[in-house]
Amino acid sequence: MYKRYVDVIVLNDKKGEVRPLYLQWQNRNIKIEHSEMIGMRNSRVGGCGVLYVCQINGKERNLYFEKRSRWFVESVQP
Repeated sequence: MYKRYVDVIVLNDKKGEVRPLYLQWQNRNIKIEHSEMIGMRNSRVGGCGVLYVCQINGKERNLYFEKRSRWFVESVQP
């Protein structure tokens, strides 16, 4: 598995909560159908961050937000 950094469009609401809405991938916006913030976790591909379990195109994906303000997904392709 690999760590793939991605651009993410998020909603920062008035309560201070962050909710990812879209991944930007190959010049397309891919809708995140549902997300649930789990909390700080280690990734299977190395590194750690706030884990969001997301539903994208009907599949569950792990999306992480690192301290350095970068987002990544766990990917099977480099």
